[in-house]
Amino acid sequence: MADGEMDGKSIHHPNIHCPARKGRRRRVRETHHRMFQSGDHIGAFHAPYNFFGDKEDFMNSNPLFTDTAWTRRLNARFIPVPRPSSLAPRAFTLVELLVVITIIGILIALLLPAVQAAREAARRLQCQNNLKQFGLALLHYEQVNNYFPMTATKNLEHGWMACVLPYFEQLGLADTYNWNVDWDHSLNQIAVNTQLSMGYCPSTPTGTKRVVDIGGGRTAAVCDYASPHAINDAKTLVARGYLPPVKRVAGILYSRHYRPISVAEIRDGCSHTMFLAEDAGRPGHWITGGIQGPANTNLNCTNDDVINGIVSGAAWADPQGGCPASGFSHDGLTCIGPCPFNCTNNNEAFAFHPGGMNTVFADGSVHFLSETMSIAVYAALITRDNGEIIDGKDF
Repeated sequence: MADGEMDGKSIHHPNIHCPARKGRRRRVRETHHRMFQSGDHIGAFHAPYNFFGDKEDFMNSNPLFTDTAWTRRLNARFIPVPRPSSLAPRAFTLVELLVVITIIGILIALLLPAVQAAREAARRLQCQNNLKQFGLALLHYEQVNNYFPMTATKNLEHGWMACVLPYFEQLGLADTYNWNVDWDHSLNQIAVNTQLSMGYCPSTPTGTKRVVDIGGGRTAAVCDYASPHAINDAKTLVARGYLPPVKRVAGILYSRHYRPISVAEIRDGCSHTMFLAEDAGRPGHWITGGIQGPANTNLNCTNDDVINGIVSGAAWADPQGGCPASGFSHDGLTCIGPCPFNCTNNNEAFAFHPGGMNTVFADGSVHFLSETMSIAVYAALITRDNGEIIDGKDF
């Protein structure tokens, strides 16, 4: 009788209990032990059919058995073998972790400028919308009254924005404003301290809800938009070669002679003459590059000096809140110079938008002027009847 058989029957039949079957199990355990000691166990149990016999032969000799029975047979005889440590899952090494962190940092560095550019584009669009609303209000005012408001009135001191309050949905504020006293009178404190959300450029780093001290314990809310209503000291600008000869220096809201003008008097064309420009960041003093300027200045020109870090004309109701073109040096510290805007916000047009500033023209259109524009072109866009010929490509 051959080894592993008894009476022609397989010793693997589960109903047969005999010493030969027990001997078979003993030999299997001994084989497992020898393989574990020698290292031959690695990979041995990836093919259990070969070790415990062929499944097909077993099924043929035991037709009543099923696959489930075969599985139970293997599980009953299988002795788990410890997995070698070389095959165990391992964690990230420090070098791999640093590489991953570096890659993530590079991706963020590439993505961050795009996010910032998208946010600035949205802020610039909001700023343009603010100017658009002011431009429409000025045009509506002219249609009703047949003339534009002036930057300052003759008898009592009031600014142009107080005039157009009813025309950009501020009728309640207009009813509160007292025209029988100056804008900075105590009776106007409630009105002039009202914050106009439309009066702030969202790119200004100091945010909204800014106020300025106007003396006597009184304050007033600030505005980031002003009228470039004239060219200051045009003779000096011409003498230094910054401007060609200028016959007239007045803009649309010019108030030196206290005579308001109508649309018909804008002989240079409404599409080539500015209503308003940005003068952002007030009452703080800002210069080229969007950095804070010196707390005190001694300019000796037509612009007011900065005192204790405060520029003049910051309040929205202030009739002295214009930004006529004087021209500054490119560092924003001296005048008169070749820089038309974005060099200082001390009574000059200034914006925090990269590369230029927003303006609204007398036809209601909004334009973004490049800071590379010459002061000669900028001055031509301010005057209403100086007769300059300006190519549309210049702005």
